[in-house]
Amino acid sequence: MKTTSVQLKGSFDVDRLKADLDTATAHFQSAPQVGKYHDGSWTGIGLRNFSGDHGNTLAAHTGHSKDTAVLKQCAYFKEVLDNIGCPVYVARILFLPPGKVIGEHTDAGFGWHHGMVRLHIPIVTDPRVEFSIGDDEVYWKPGEFWFGDFSKPHSLRNKSDITRVHLVMDCPITAETLELFPEAFIEQVRSETEILQLNPIEMDEETLKSYCGTLVVRGPLLGLTVPISGDVFVSDGMLAVKIRGLPIVYHFTPIAEHTFQCNTYELKWAKNPNQQDDSLVISKDHKTGKSQEVTVYKQQPMGVRLFSWLQRAVVGGVWATYFGILKLKRVFSGNKHVTEQAS
Repeated sequence: MKTTSVQLKGSFDVDRLKADLDTATAHFQSAPQVGKYHDGSWTGIGLRNFSGDHGNTLAAHTGHSKDTAVLKQCAYFKEVLDNIGCPVYVARILFLPPGKVIGEHTDAGFGWHHGMVRLHIPIVTDPRVEFSIGDDEVYWKPGEFWFGDFSKPHSLRNKSDITRVHLVMDCPITAETLELFPEAFIEQVRSETEILQLNPIEMDEETLKSYCGTLVVRGPLLGLTVPISGDVFVSDGMLAVKIRGLPIVYHFTPIAEHTFQCNTYELKWAKNPNQQDDSLVISKDHKTGKSQEVTVYKQQPMGVRLFSWLQRAVVGGVWATYFGILKLKRVFSGNKHVTEQAS
């Protein structure tokens, strides 16, 4: 059995999907997707992401997410995401107009050993759309529910005369996520590779608060390779980490006593944090298998305060510039091809 793609349990009402699609394209502008493997015509509308902005094209997984304004007007999209059967960190409606191409590439951060899968529900498509994943050519019909292993090279060429539209969801691998797959498929996957699974446990807010403080690490952590400081606090029943200067909050799910997980990253307190002012924490990246020591201070040292001020200024400035460029691209790109072709 190949593990390139598989149809999942369940199907969806195509008419209701199209009705919400019409609503979304009538009220919200699509934004170009990030990547050098297309000419900018591949666009999307965000339904759920870390910022709650429908124009956010970054499929960043932070362990938690917010609904965008689109879901307030698109009840069926909201129903699908809330009842899909597993958590959904990022959800987008993605459009590829006629004649356009998405060149061959792989999706970073996806795969069984990354603890994240990407699931698709086609809304508008056509057999003339050439869609390849690995060595396989696939065609997924509207309303069906599919998994594709996008850690493998894949590409798309729209040779039809309509805009191809898919609802794309990024989901952490939990016990509920695996139940969506045929059992034989998961058995085959396990024979080929390790599956990084998120196994949450309950932890009350008072216990979570005992882990809070100021985090200091010399990198790399959460994709950053420079010395960083951040705040550790409680948010939505999880332990949250906010790198100073970034508007992103990473949510770590409790998975065992003193242990928390966000995507491939794990934070493990060496001792009970109630017994010490400065906590030694072991940060492990399951993707690379590497670990490093992190310090969490209950009282922030003066040197850390000074460094944090500089970090906020530098990192915040870089982030503001980057997102400013993305917003300018959205303003000048327009989305006429979406509203004209997706109906």
